[in-house]
Amino acid sequence: MKEESKLIYISPSTQEIIERRIQAWIENRSYLDHNCSIDKLSREVGYNRKFTSYVVNRTRGCSFPIFLNSLRLSFLENFLLEYTEEEPIKLTYLAYISGFSTYGKFASAIRDRV
Repeated sequence: MKEESKLIYISPSTQEIIERRIQAWIENRSYLDHNCSIDKLSREVGYNRKFTSYVVNRTRGCSFPIFLNSLRLSFLENFLLEYTEEEPIKLTYLAYISGFSTYGKFASAIRDRV
């Protein structure tokens, strides 16, 4: 029998604070850090992992890894739209500047998005 997930109660004001701090984290492009994780984001917003994850899931409609990959791929799309050099770009470089720790994770994120 599948165990029911435990309910989390976070006051609306706390949710709002966490969301504002997540938004500031996005604006600072902290998602480009290769060592980014839900634990690191939680420390930056000043709340525990469970609360931070809950707010991401609720406000973004997806898990933290999907949210993180989405931010990184959006960054990459904007980078490529503004890229004016005539030299080709290596995919490993694109993975690196987008915050992915490995080329494999980068390729998986692209494959999952398509």
